[in-house]
Amino acid sequence: MSTFSKHDKSNELHEVNLLYSSLFHHSTDAIEIIDLEGHVFDLNPACCIIFGVNPEKTIGKISTLYKYVESRSFLDLSIHTVDDYIKGQNGITYYARMIFTPILNQSKEKIGYTITIRDMTSHKQLIHSLRENERLYRLLADNSEDLIQIVNLDGDVVYASPSHKKILGRNPDEFSGKNINYHPNKDFRSAFRTMTQELKTITFEAKVQHENGDDIWIEVKGTPVFDQQGNFEHFMMVGHNITDRKRSNERLKFLATHDPLTKLPNRRLFTKNLSESLKEAREEHRDIAIMILDLDGFKKVNDDYGHDVGDELLKTFSNRVKQCIRKSDTLARIGGDEFVLLLSDLDNADQVYRIADRIIASLQDGWNIIDYTIRTTSSIGIAFYQTGENIKDFMKRADLALYEAKSNGKNNYKVSKN
Repeated sequence: MSTFSKHDKSNELHEVNLLYSSLFHHSTDAIEIIDLEGHVFDLNPACCIIFGVNPEKTIGKISTLYKYVESRSFLDLSIHTVDDYIKGQNGITYYARMIFTPILNQSKEKIGYTITIRDMTSHKQLIHSLRENERLYRLLADNSEDLIQIVNLDGDVVYASPSHKKILGRNPDEFSGKNINYHPNKDFRSAFRTMTQELKTITFEAKVQHENGDDIWIEVKGTPVFDQQGNFEHFMMVGHNITDRKRSNERLKFLATHDPLTKLPNRRLFTKNLSESLKEAREEHRDIAIMILDLDGFKKVNDDYGHDVGDELLKTFSNRVKQCIRKSDTLARIGGDEFVLLLSDLDNADQVYRIADRIIASLQDGWNIIDYTIRTTSSIGIAFYQTGENIKDFMKRADLALYEAKSNGKNNYKVSKN
């Protein structure tokens, strides 16, 4: 039976599908998702366009790429890269780079793979052309969209493609004659040492700087080139700009751990930070506290003025609270109008009370939200960590203190009783 049961698909892959939806559907690389038995769970539009894949004939069937998982025994949780010839459903044979990325469930168990497939046929043909005719290769390289450098065994760059100007904002002449052993990026230096020692192809990612100061991420494939007699000639370095992909990944990681409205940490990230703080508190005998805050009368604001005003109020509220806390404190939104504040490295309880007083005072003025002036306050529940207490009980005490504050007229804070 497939490791993706209907229950697993809806529960364990639902979040992955949401987070990766944009990247998945708009990627220029083909992407296929399979379970541990090799059944195709989903594939993106690029997969259909590039390789002529028919979704109706493919989804639910064993992927033709599953053989790589079987033959290479991907037992760990690492990302694996495979370069090979594959045949599309359109009958065309491609030389492709396949990146097998494990999919993990909430228990960190592997339940499948995301396979990113890049058509590398042109790159493969480019390498072959260089071996057969360097003049023809140079013509192709001069018109390549990728960064291309030819490097000798000593590390001297003997050729840099014109694409350096487009991608990095630098003239190719700035690279020609330079030695890669002195490259400012340590990944380049390390990769080149490996290539010179082993004379083998190596692929790596590196961050370089554009002329304007922006960071550019490139995926570099360094290949040793030999003549027909098997004698080493030079290395060919091909760099593909993956900055957009990196930024998309970073954005998706951010969305997984932050509230999209306020940009504050979400419950998941807050729980992680709290767990780490509790561990430090136990080991180093530090005092920590949490505050749970909510907006008094927030439901009425939503009902009277609409959700757009309510959303703006939540953002303004979070900004006011951030101005009242220390840089070391962590403010998170954990749902609706409920926020939680983690305060660590405390010298005494008065520090917490002063922060609570500042927050209460900062909320006494009206809120200018869109075209309305709104006044709303906050109720706060405070709990100090007790030795041996778990996260659930710690949060529960703060929540009970919040309930007491709201029952006591709101616009105040209460401290949990031990």
